[in-house]
Amino acid sequence: MNRQLTRYAPGSIRELWTIAWPLIIAFAANLLMVLCDRIILARFSTEAFQSQAAAMQWWSMVYYTCLNVAAISRVTVARFNGAGAPEKMMCAVWQMIWFCLALSPLLIVLAIWVAPRLIAPDLREFGVPYLRILLIAIPIPTATFGAITSYFAGQGKNRYTLAVAIASNVFNFALCILLVYGVGPFPRLGIMGAAIGTVIAQIFGLILAICFLVVFHKRSRVLETRWLWDFKLFREMLNLGFPNALACGFNWTLWSLMYQVAAVHVTRDQFTAFLVGHTIFVGLSFLVDGVSQSVGVISANAYGAKDWPLLHQSRRSWMCFLAIESVPVFVILILHPQPLIFALMPAGTSPEMFPLIRQMLFFMWLLLAAICYASSCRATLTALGDSRFILYFNTVLYPTLSIIPSCLALRYAHNIILAAASWVLYNMVSGIIYHMRALVVIDRREAQFSEKKCTCSAP
Repeated sequence: MNRQLTRYAPGSIRELWTIAWPLIIAFAANLLMVLCDRIILARFSTEAFQSQAAAMQWWSMVYYTCLNVAAISRVTVARFNGAGAPEKMMCAVWQMIWFCLALSPLLIVLAIWVAPRLIAPDLREFGVPYLRILLIAIPIPTATFGAITSYFAGQGKNRYTLAVAIASNVFNFALCILLVYGVGPFPRLGIMGAAIGTVIAQIFGLILAICFLVVFHKRSRVLETRWLWDFKLFREMLNLGFPNALACGFNWTLWSLMYQVAAVHVTRDQFTAFLVGHTIFVGLSFLVDGVSQSVGVISANAYGAKDWPLLHQSRRSWMCFLAIESVPVFVILILHPQPLIFALMPAGTSPEMFPLIRQMLFFMWLLLAAICYASSCRATLTALGDSRFILYFNTVLYPTLSIIPSCLALRYAHNIILAAASWVLYNMVSGIIYHMRALVVIDRREAQFSEKKCTCSAP
C-alpha cells in the first residue's frame, strides 16, 4: 500500500499545495452553492432576498458545526493510511455516515419548533419555510462533504471531492433559475424554488460521491468492508471532532451576535463598513477551510506512520504556505481594494465612507490570516489526538479575548474597529498557544513511542 499522499516529497510545500488546492476549490464551490440562492433571489424580489439572507446565517451555524464533526473522518482515514491499515478506512467513513443519519430527528425538531423563533417577524413568511427545508436536509451535504469525500481526502485523492463539488454546484445553479422564475414547464416557486433546487442538487452530489466511493474502494482491492456501528471508534472520532465543531460554532455565534449588537450600538457608516468587510471575509473563508483540512490530513498521515521528523517538516511547510498565501490577499484587500469596495458599497454611500471601509478591510486581512493560522494549529493538534486541550482552552479564551471585549467595544466605545481588533487578538493568541502545545505533544508522543519500541525489542 502506498502511504505517500502525493508524488511530491512528504511534508513539502508542493505536497501541501497539491492536497490543498482541490479542497480550497471544493470549499469555494460549496460556499458558492449557498451564495447562488442569494444572487438569484436578489433579482427576484427584495423580500425573498432579505428572508434568504436572514435564514442563511442560522443555517450556516448549524451546518458548519455538524460538518466539522463529520469531517473528522478525514483525520481518521489519514491516520489509517499512514499506519498501513486500509481495511479500517471505510469503517471510519461509516461511523460519520451513521452520525449524519442520527442528526435527522434533532434537525426536524429544530426546523419545526425553533426555526420560526430565529427569523424576524417581518421575514418569517418566506424565511421560515426556506430555513426549515435546508435544516432538515443538512444530513445530505454533511454526509457528502464530511463523511464520504473524507475517504478520498484522507488518501490525498481530492480530485473526487472537487468533481462532486463542481458538478453539484452547476446542477444547483440551473435548478434554482428554473424553479425560482418558473422557466418553461417548471413552476414559479420563488424562494421555495431556491430551497428545493438546492436540496435536489445536494442529493445529486451525494449520489455522485457514493458512485465515486464504490469505484475507488473496489480499485483499492480491500475486500473487508465494516459498515456496522463501532462504538469505540465512533466515540474516539467524536472526541476528536467535537472541539473543532465547537470552535466553529463559537465563530458563527460571534458573527450572529455582532450583527445584532453592531446594528444597535454603532453608527450606520460603521455598520455598512462592517457588512462590506464581513461579506469579503465570507467570500475568502474557503481558504481557511481548505488549508486547515489539508494540514490535518498531512499531520494525521504522518502521525499514523509515526514519522516524527515529517510532522516537524510539514509544520514548517504550512507556515511558509500561509505566509505566501497572505501576499495576494494583502494585494487585493489592502493595496487595490477599490473594485471590491465599489462592487459592495450600497448606492448613494458618501465618499467619507471609503477610509472607514479600508480600515475594516485591513482588519479583515489580519483576521483571515489569524484564523487560518489558528485553524491550522488546531488541525495539527487534532491529528495528534489532543483535541480536549482545544475544548478546555477555547472555552476559557473565547469569551475572555473575543466576546467580552467585542461587546464592550460596541456597547460603550461604539467602535466596530476595536471589536475587529479583539477578534484578531483572540485568534493570534489561541493559534500561538495551540502551536506551542502541538510541539510539546509531538515530543511527548515521540518519547512514548521510542520507549515502547525499546521495551518491545528488549530480550
